[in-house]
Amino acid sequence: MQPPIPTDPTSPDGLARVEATIEGTGAALPAAPPRRGRKAVVIAVASVVGLAGFAAAASFMALRGSGESLASKIPADTDVVVTAYLDPAASQKVNLFRLTSAFPSLGGESEVTGRAGDFVDSALSQIGLTHSDLDWVGSQVALTVDVGSGTDPKMAILIDTTDEAAAEASLATARNGQAFGSWDWTQEDRGGVQAWVARSPSSSATMGIVDSTVVLATDPGTFDAIVAASGGGAPALADDQNFADTMAGLPQARLGMVYVAPRDLLSALDRVAGAGAPELGTAAGVDIGAIRGIGVTLAAEPDAMAIDTEVTLDPSLLSPEQLAALGAGDHQNALLSAVPADALAFIGLEHLDTGIETALADLPSDQRDALDQSGIEPAIRSLTGDMAIEISMPGGSSPPVGALMVSTDDADAMRAAFELAGQALSSDSPTVDPTALLGFDPGGDNAPRWETVDHDGVTVSFLPGDGGSTGLRPAYAIFDGTAVIASSEGEAFRIIDAAHGAPNTMDVERVSSALADVSDSEDVMYVDLAGILGAVADTGAMSPGVRDDLEALQTLVIGSQSDTGHQHARVVLRIG
Repeated sequence: MQPPIPTDPTSPDGLARVEATIEGTGAALPAAPPRRGRKAVVIAVASVVGLAGFAAAASFMALRGSGESLASKIPADTDVVVTAYLDPAASQKVNLFRLTSAFPSLGGESEVTGRAGDFVDSALSQIGLTHSDLDWVGSQVALTVDVGSGTDPKMAILIDTTDEAAAEASLATARNGQAFGSWDWTQEDRGGVQAWVARSPSSSATMGIVDSTVVLATDPGTFDAIVAASGGGAPALADDQNFADTMAGLPQARLGMVYVAPRDLLSALDRVAGAGAPELGTAAGVDIGAIRGIGVTLAAEPDAMAIDTEVTLDPSLLSPEQLAALGAGDHQNALLSAVPADALAFIGLEHLDTGIETALADLPSDQRDALDQSGIEPAIRSLTGDMAIEISMPGGSSPPVGALMVSTDDADAMRAAFELAGQALSSDSPTVDPTALLGFDPGGDNAPRWETVDHDGVTVSFLPGDGGSTGLRPAYAIFDGTAVIASSEGEAFRIIDAAHGAPNTMDVERVSSALADVSDSEDVMYVDLAGILGAVADTGAMSPGVRDDLEALQTLVIGSQSDTGHQHARVVLRIG
C-alpha cells in the first residue's frame, strides 16, 4: 500500500517524498510503431508536451507561481492557443492536491507519478527521450495553431526553459531518435536564431531555442513568425486587444487556458465544408462573425474544478434584435421556486421572449402563415421570458418524472394552445398516433380522454392510465402566470405545491451553495450528482470500487450571462 498524501502536500516532507518519487520512476512501456511525414512531427511534438508536463511536476510542488510568459512570443494572428501552466499560483496547487485526494483509485502521489512516467516514457520512446531528460522545462507549455489560407494548419509547441544547454541536448537526442533519425536535418540562421530544419516533399519541421523558449514547429515559416514576435519585429499575442479583452474576463489563477481568434476559422470553414460560417452562431443566437475572441480557463478551487468561458463581441456587427436580447435586464427566475426540493436536476432560462421575437422575425412567409393558422401564436406571444425544466425521482421512483414550466401573461391564450395540443393527442384520426407509446388506441374504445382534477385551487388536466411502456401520463395546468406541462398529474401537483409554499430547490443549502458559484447568471443548469449516483448505486448497477470514487462528486452547475459586449459561461464541478 502506498503512503497517504500528506495533509500538507507542500510541506518540506511532502515535497521531498514527491521529488523522490519522480526521480524513482522510469519504466518504459513497449514502443509504439513509427510514424512518418507530418503526423510524425505532430506526434513527436505532442510527446514533448506530455513529457514537459510530467517533468515539471517537481516545479509544480514549489508554490512559486509564474505569470504569463509565452504570449509575448506568439504571433498576434495565431488562430488557436492552448497553454498549460506547469508552475501555477500556489493556491491552484494546494486546491488540486486537496481535490485529487478525494478519489481513492488515484492512490498516493508515487502511484500517480509512476503511471504518468510509464505513459510518458512510452510516448517519447520514438524520439529517444525519457522524463528524466527534461529537468530544463520551465513554467509553461503552449500549443499554437494557425489555419491561414492553406489546406493544412501550421502548428508549433513552445516550452519555457530554465536551462538552454540542457534543452539543446534534448533536441539533439530527438533529432537522432527513431521518429526523426532518417530526416535530413540542416542548421540554418532564422532571423538571428540558429535553428535545425528538415524538409521533404510531404512534410517539414523546425526546432530551436528562441529567447529561452524551445520551439518546435511544423514548418520554417511558423518558426520565423515566432522569432519575429519574440524580438518585437511583429505584433505578439500579448499586445492584441482582442486577446487582452477576452482574457481580462477570465480568472487569473488557473491551470490552463485556451484562446481562439475566429478570424481565419470562418474562411477555413467555408473552404473545407462550405458551411456558410457567418450564419453559424452561439447558443445565445449571436452570429459567429461578431465574435472578437473566445477564451477558456481551467482552475482548481478549494472544493471544485471550474471552467470559465468568455466570448467577446463586436456590438457593431449585431442586429437590433440581438442587441435587444443581449441588453435585456436580468431578474430572479421565479419559476425556480416552483421546482420541488428533491429535484435531481433543473434548468432555468431567462429572456425566452426576446429570443422568440427574433426567431419569429426570421421565419419564411410560408412558415409564418402556417403558424398564424395553427392558433398557437397568441400563446407564443404571451411568453414573458422565464422557463424551467426539472427532473426528479421522488421516493426513488423509476423512471424519473419531470415538468416544463414557462411564464405567461395571457392564461387564456396558453390554455387554448394546450387544449389544441390535447385534442391532437387524443385524436381519433388514424393519421395521428401520438398515444401509442402511452398504451392507448386512438381509434378504438381505449382512445384517451382528458380528465380534470382540482389541486389546491388549480385545475389540472391529465390523461388517465398507467402510461404504457414509458410511464408517462401527460398533464398540464396554468396558475399564477405559470404554465406547466408535467409527466403526470402527480408531478403537476408537486409543482403546484412547491409554488404555493412547500419546500423547493431554493430552500436547499446544497442548491443555493452551488448556485452561488455562478452568481449573477441569467441561465443556469443544476445537477445533483450525489443524488443521481446514489439512485444508480441503489439499483446495484455500480461496482463498489466505482462508487467509492464517484461518491466524491457532489454537484454540477452551469451558469451564463450576456450583454452587448460579451457572453460568459461558468461550469463548476463540486468535489468533496
